[in-house]
Amino acid sequence: EELRKVAQTTKLSEGGMADYRTALAGLSQEMQNIPTEKLTHFSEVAGLLGGRSVSEITKFTETMAKLDRIDDIGAEGPTQIGRLLTNLHEGLDTVPKFAAVFHTLKTDTKASAQEILNMASVLTQATSRMNMTSTAVTAMAAGLAQMDMDPGLAASAMGKAFSQIYDAALQGSQGMDELTRSLGMNRMEFLKLLEEHPEQAMYNFLNVIRQLQKEGKSPTPLLTLFNLQDLEAQRVLGIASKNLPKLLQKDRLGQEAKSKADKGGKSDLDVEFEKAQKQVNDSSAAISNAFNQLKQSVGAGLAPIVVPVMQAVSGAVNLVTNAFQALPHSLQVVASTSLVL
Repeated sequence: EELRKVAQTTKLSEGGMADYRTALAGLSQEMQNIPTEKLTHFSEVAGLLGGRSVSEITKFTETMAKLDRIDDIGAEGPTQIGRLLTNLHEGLDTVPKFAAVFHTLKTDTKASAQEILNMASVLTQATSRMNMTSTAVTAMAAGLAQMDMDPGLAASAMGKAFSQIYDAALQGSQGMDELTRSLGMNRMEFLKLLEEHPEQAMYNFLNVIRQLQKEGKSPTPLLTLFNLQDLEAQRVLGIASKNLPKLLQKDRLGQEAKSKADKGGKSDLDVEFEKAQKQVNDSSAAISNAFNQLKQSVGAGLAPIVVPVMQAVSGAVNLVTNAFQALPHSLQVVASTSLVL
């Protein structure tokens, strides 16, 4: 049934499905603690998002399995990530690099993976006019999510700010004159920055607001010149400007993770996943060894009485082991510690 769904969504040919089954068997062998039905579900999602080649589908499946195990991206996570990359015109083939960046930011952010993805999804839509990269969007989303802002409210205000600033940079305005004067650059220089690195232009804008606040001045007159005087925009931009160092830190971390991913080699996500796999395998082995020692300690003399009981317990142990392996990584850590205790 699972393979039939994969065939339907990916539209792979008969030969393509044969190659996929081979690739899936390889993945299942490498990721022994990930249920095969979960892997096929990720492949199905890849097909729904436009994945058509076996290599693209397999890589998406592998990466989502790692993110799901380590960062707990939730049931909607794979779809959100795929749509985000599609909307930014980066494609599913960039998923491994995106995952490396996302994991780095998630590890440094006091917000859940779902909160970051929810913020990134609406922010991508709200800033569709700008040339944002997934790294820039995710870093900004992580920073805003950590500020405990409502995703819809934050994205709406940031999207409006981007649009108003861009229009002012294109046409020229009193607001743009004041902004560029504060930044020490001319309008065309700011416009170039806005078109090539829109997130940096926004951080410059927030810094001007931050400086006004630090000087005890109200940023409302400047925001009014950009038609951003509504309470929603003032609240979001005010909070963001006060927390600008955090936003800049997320941006730096994201860019560093992307640069590392571009160079190839194992990402931090790969390393964490390998550790998690080893921990699960070690814990499963510990359960099995403890059970074997129990059987040996019973002795042959009681075998006629104990063997039927032990067979029943063996089935229970297998169920416990399988259930343990299906847990998210964070819960496996707790469960394995409890078992040891």
